[in-house]
Amino acid sequence: MSRDPQAVQAVLLMGATQLNQRAYTLSLEISNSVIEQDPKNPVAHDLAGGAHVGLNDIDAARGSFRAAFEAAPEYFLAVTNLAKLEFFLGNLSAAERLYTYMVEQDNRNGPAMMALSEIDLLRGDQDSTLDWLKKARKDPRTPRLAALRPADFHIFANNSDKALSIARELNGLDPENPIYLTAFGRARFAAKRVALSAVTFKEIAVRASEMKAADWLVRNVAWQMWALDEQGARELL
Repeated sequence: MSRDPQAVQAVLLMGATQLNQRAYTLSLEISNSVIEQDPKNPVAHDLAGGAHVGLNDIDAARGSFRAAFEAAPEYFLAVTNLAKLEFFLGNLSAAERLYTYMVEQDNRNGPAMMALSEIDLLRGDQDSTLDWLKKARKDPRTPRLAALRPADFHIFANNSDKALSIARELNGLDPENPIYLTAFGRARFAAKRVALSAVTFKEIAVRASEMKAADWLVRNVAWQMWALDEQGARELL
């Protein structure tokens, strides 16, 4: 195989395509052909790791991801894949070390912070979980849905007032965002402000017809309102 960088890139792209199509054996053969010519190619090792996962060879996958990490510690895709694998296997300490490494290299790495929050949540460390969540929200790379995690956390922990405060803040930042509006409605409901939550869900149903769950939320709240405000519930239904 040619050592020309463009040719190697084309071969790796073909391997990635095969991986996406779940042709794991072929993807592995392609990645190994690159590794034979360039044993330190992090992309090829990472691709091999993905193929090994698809073939359910977890030990080989770990070895490939680690080889990619060792070849290029700055290649965060491989580090992330290795960390995800360790997390999936329940090796929280190993996953934590890898995600912490990424945050040390990039102190605004929101996705890594989100992963660290999940680890701390599993360990029952609520303070650290929330701390990571708050930091992760500052990174534009953090998925928008992740901004809702602190509110969800407080709802789960029965801290409905805190959940409502966070949801209200998010809704104020982007009042037209149906995702934030949904969080606001859920927080209102958790805080036993049932009628207000119904109004919020009704607003979602009007603004975002593509959110099919909105109508269901309205009906669900209406039924729960029935004993408190039968007329209001009827109007919602």
